[in-house]
Amino acid sequence: MFFCIYVSIGQRQANLARTIRLLERKWRYGLYVIVAADASEAVLNQYLAPYVGSTIAEYFRDKKHDVSHCL
Repeated sequence: MFFCIYVSIGQRQANLARTIRLLERKWRYGLYVIVAADASEAVLNQYLAPYVGSTIAEYFRDKKHDVSHCL
């Protein structure tokens, strides 16, 4: 089993929903984590989103799981 980490920064919710549908079709045999900081979020949240995604990926890596970028 593998984990896919997707970080969305500054996208509109409609674009994020389309991306989630794509992920459901493409990565249906794995588990995926979506870290989203919408355009309406505070700038600090948008700044921290990639770090949060990296931290989650490192956690799963340290637990000896396969981790991949989604797109």
